[in-house]
Amino acid sequence: MDITKLAGALVAAGAAAGVSAAPVTVSQTLNLGQLLNGGGTGLHFDLGSTLSGQNLESQQVLSGSLQVYGVSDASYGSGVTQYGSYMLESQTNFTAFYQYGGGGYFVCTSYSWWSGGCSGGYYVPAYYYPVQGTNRTFLRSDNVLYSDNTVDTMSVHAGNTTQTGSDSSVSNSATAYGPQVFAGQSGNGMYGTDTYYDQSRNVYHSVSGALSVDMTLDSLALASFATAGTLDASVFAQTGQFRLDQAVLTLQVDDTPSGRLPEPATLALTATAALGLAAARRRRRQE
Repeated sequence: MDITKLAGALVAAGAAAGVSAAPVTVSQTLNLGQLLNGGGTGLHFDLGSTLSGQNLESQQVLSGSLQVYGVSDASYGSGVTQYGSYMLESQTNFTAFYQYGGGGYFVCTSYSWWSGGCSGGYYVPAYYYPVQGTNRTFLRSDNVLYSDNTVDTMSVHAGNTTQTGSDSSVSNSATAYGPQVFAGQSGNGMYGTDTYYDQSRNVYHSVSGALSVDMTLDSLALASFATAGTLDASVFAQTGQFRLDQAVLTLQVDDTPSGRLPEPATLALTATAALGLAAARRRRRQE
């Protein structure tokens, strides 16, 4: 090959070597299914064998990220009853007649001395007077409130970085009202009676839902992985409780094996030497 063409090829190769190839992505997923309630747990990732299987080394890792996913379910305590007010449901009006002054009585108008008693008179019947009365029914609707107002927070630590994620979905629901239950009665019957009933339902309020943390690995975490081919992280329930579902470690790795291509600086020096040799040959020919 002509020395000038060789030099050009070396320069081109040096330029190509100076452009980084797209890194390889490797990842590991941990399926956990662990409940965290005020405590924590450790995460251990080991990608050494995965890298070896692709002829890669842990020292070639360029960058990485850690994603952790969890779900916060509602945790209800005992219900608290919130009483409503009794509302009139129905009423019935009636007229009743009540006896005045006891029973009837007999008025004697002719007394018989012979027989020693009345021989004539008349009977006065009992007096009844009308009374207006009302029978009423009242109903009170009560709520038994179950609530979980704690914002559950997941804290993830790797290297020198700590990142948190919280749930934010507010949920409200209620059951149908149950049957009416007799609660008491008042009144004397003459003017009517008031009868009271209660009915209740369960009402649920919670802050729950998915939690997630997407963390970029810092230099300490990357250095730790480069040394051992493993990464250790930790997850804590900073507040509340949640179910830890999954953790994913994703790494970007330089797939250029050492020695496959010369360094760009080496190629440049070689090309410069070749160009100098070509110039010397041209001078000798001209002489």
